[in-house]
Amino acid sequence: MLDFGFFAQLSGVAITIIAIIISILIVAMISSIILRGKYREMGRDILNPSHREAGRFNNKTLNKIIEDYKSISKKKQKRRQHTGHHRETHGQRHA
Repeated sequence: MLDFGFFAQLSGVAITIIAIIISILIVAMISSIILRGKYREMGRDILNPSHREAGRFNNKTLNKIIEDYKSISKKKQKRRQHTGHHRETHGQRHA
């Protein structure tokens, strides 16, 4: 069984440190369980074929990733078009 006499021998500072360590352990375990649930939910959302086809998800983070991707893709496409147009007009002047 537990010998609580051991705790009686400890100073107040030692007991406080032990309590803080145990609290941190409990918070870390609860956080881990919560995060696993969120990642599991995100995984199910991203694997849903109808959500993937529509490009819209129930998860805000996934939707933000899709929005960022689309925005960057549009910028790159505009840059390519501008660069291609510049090359064509630049090349015609020197021809």
